[in-house]
Amino acid sequence: MITDSTCKVIPTIAECSVATMELASVKLSSKVEEVTSLMLLHGYSQIPVKTKRGVIKGVITWKSLAKMFVSDSEVTSIKEFMEPLPPIVQELDSLLDVLKLIDTHEFVLVQDKNDEVTGIITAYDIAKLFETSTKGFLLIGEIEENVRLLLNSYIDINEVINQIDTVCSKQVLTDFSDLTFGQYVRILENKSNWDKISLNLDRKAVVKQLQLVNEVRNGIMHFRYKRQSDEQILLLEETQQFFVDLKSLLEQ
Repeated sequence: MITDSTCKVIPTIAECSVATMELASVKLSSKVEEVTSLMLLHGYSQIPVKTKRGVIKGVITWKSLAKMFVSDSEVTSIKEFMEPLPPIVQELDSLLDVLKLIDTHEFVLVQDKNDEVTGIITAYDIAKLFETSTKGFLLIGEIEENVRLLLNSYIDINEVINQIDTVCSKQVLTDFSDLTFGQYVRILENKSNWDKISLNLDRKAVVKQLQLVNEVRNGIMHFRYKRQSDEQILLLEETQQFFVDLKSLLEQ
């Protein structure tokens, strides 16, 4: 029997931190100056308008405020320029399922399992979540490319084939791009290979760092993590910066 014990790859709306933050709002009786001040002070692009009983009746956006300021008549109530409610989604909905709604309406309200509106998700929030979710992939790609360039520049692949455990004995190796990151690490573990690069650096320290990167890489590529931790991202950032600095030194 197949059990769903692995983490889901596609994030849910709840994984956007703003989806479950305390929801700021204004009252139907709020003055324009109050709404404008709140939006400026906290960087809100929109803010819900509630009744005395806490029911959300609409939303004030910067477009709403612009209409108020250019209005010929005196604004007596924000209700006159309040925009209708945007779509309401559930916090456990798949992020992919609501992308089109956000693209069309610019934002959505988020509702929890008790039917309470808990937050607002905007296109900016989606972009930030995808940045967090994909940053590890992008850094891994940069690190792999840098290690591959280093090996190609200083080591002949034909001289290290016998050091590599290939998945298939019939595998034809013509370039370092045919190898895995783990195999890169094993090549650099070999002192004779390391000496060919002529780096005045501690081989064991560098290899240890790359072994840690390999562990994170395997976890990311096999979807063991919903999202990389701050420590994992820091490890990848430091390693990528190491190769940037190393490249500059080798080019001097």
